[in-house]
Amino acid sequence: GSQRRRGAASAAKGPWCSREESEKKRGRRGRREQTSGCEFYDESTSEQPFTAAMPSPRPPMPLEPARKAMPPVVPPAGTVAADGSVQTSATGSKSAFAAAGSEARNVMSAIKKYESEVGLAYEEVPPDLCDGRYLELNAWSLIANDNTLKQVADATRHRMETRAEMVMQELKYDERISESVATAKKIAIRTAAASVGTEYLHLHGAAAIGDLGMKEIGDHCFMLKSLDIGGAFKVSDVGLRCVALSCTGLTQLNLSSCLGIAGVGLSVVGETAPNLTSLNISNCQQLANWAFQKVCSGCPLLEDVNLSHCLKITDHDLKVMAQCCTRIRKLNVRDTRQVSDGGLVEVAKNCPSLEWLNTSRSEMPFKITDVGLLSIAENCPLLRHLEVQGCDCVTDVGLTWLGRGCRCLVHLDIKNCSKVTNAGVRSISEGCHLLEFLDLTNIKRVTDVGVRHIAHHCTKIKRLNLSGLYLLTDGMKRDFGLEGLQALSVAAPDLTYSALTQIACCCRPHIRRLCRFSKPCTLSSPPLHLPQIPPTRTLRPSAATSTWLAAFKCRRWQSRPWLQVVSFAGLKI
Repeated sequence: GSQRRRGAASAAKGPWCSREESEKKRGRRGRREQTSGCEFYDESTSEQPFTAAMPSPRPPMPLEPARKAMPPVVPPAGTVAADGSVQTSATGSKSAFAAAGSEARNVMSAIKKYESEVGLAYEEVPPDLCDGRYLELNAWSLIANDNTLKQVADATRHRMETRAEMVMQELKYDERISESVATAKKIAIRTAAASVGTEYLHLHGAAAIGDLGMKEIGDHCFMLKSLDIGGAFKVSDVGLRCVALSCTGLTQLNLSSCLGIAGVGLSVVGETAPNLTSLNISNCQQLANWAFQKVCSGCPLLEDVNLSHCLKITDHDLKVMAQCCTRIRKLNVRDTRQVSDGGLVEVAKNCPSLEWLNTSRSEMPFKITDVGLLSIAENCPLLRHLEVQGCDCVTDVGLTWLGRGCRCLVHLDIKNCSKVTNAGVRSISEGCHLLEFLDLTNIKRVTDVGVRHIAHHCTKIKRLNLSGLYLLTDGMKRDFGLEGLQALSVAAPDLTYSALTQIACCCRPHIRRLCRFSKPCTLSSPPLHLPQIPPTRTLRPSAATSTWLAAFKCRRWQSRPWLQVVSFAGLKI
């Protein structure tokens, strides 16, 4: 019946509907599709739809059973609360937590007792240690700050004022002093500073000190001669300038790892400290070249210069230094990447009194070659200490020239110079009879022959490092004489330390350390260790026997030292 009535109503209206009715029907149909039976709309209004829960065709799911309430968390026995009270166990039994809590309490009480008795819990450097002319405060560098430098300055000022009053009393009765009172005071202060002023201040590693503390030092410690503030990265050119303008008598200056100094402060040092003899600016990677040249031109008495890890120093800077400072005796250019043979040649030509040189490299090893060693050997006959560690381009030619020119060589480090062979070791051993330290680590081409030359010619050798020489053997007895370790044990009476690391086939023993002494060994002397080899590896009887005989052969020589312990644990003979 309803369909008939709707049909009749539509027929009465005609085939065409009004525009409003058509839009109303179209919008009602779209809203029904969007709601999908979950929303209802009021056709008479244009408000937002409201939602209503539709009956679910499925039966409702059964509710989960109610969970049991968890018991409250009880702290373990022995726990120390914030108020200092100790939590007891809920059950009254002693558990592992109670033992841990009691142990923690015992440790805390022991720490408090130690601090109260010893008194090492300092927040600042004690004032008593800041009073003196020679201050070695390196051990207090972790807690040293600007207040520490202020205490040093105040103590110096107090000593100088007390001494100046005494000098003024003496000047009153001196008929030769006819100047004014102001002139007399200046003379008194200068005399007091020379007698009681601080001269040495070493605070290496004090990272907390800054420009304020340096200004205090410059104002009152103007008689300073040696200053060590290595690692003070907060100190800038301003603080260094304050010290340089006042302390004109500086002779030693250590600015290693002072990253705040760019160059201006160091240039002032070159203008005001002509008596400077030792300068350490290692790890100052930001330091400008012109500042170093300024120091060299203003300090002609320089003897000890450390330029290690200075990335901006070049061969031209070394040339300026060598031409201005001809008294250089110690030079360290370790890992100074832009320095090459050209700089070493200039140093060797202008500094004939050179005694200590370090040109070791960990990067760009090709810049140091035999050319530099040739110039050093020709012009520096007093050289005693040389380190060319990691310079791959150093060969037997350079060592031959060193052996001929540097007869006073005592310390030689050629570690990781892979192109050196037995010929170079022979040249060094035959020319440098005073050699006491020699490092041949990882030089793969050196064998028993090279070690035999060292043992026969370098009779004063004390420390020898042969680590990584896989061609080195235990020195079996041969028809033409002893070689390897046997020759070393017989012909080197002063040998006190020899590191041996052998990487060879399983038929050779792995010898790590050989300790020999000029006096009879006692129970406290370190033994000769032959580490245990797994049971699966066997050892040739000849090799083990020869090593055993090499160790015991020293006993036949009354003037030779005697090894204490020889261990062959784990070796199958």
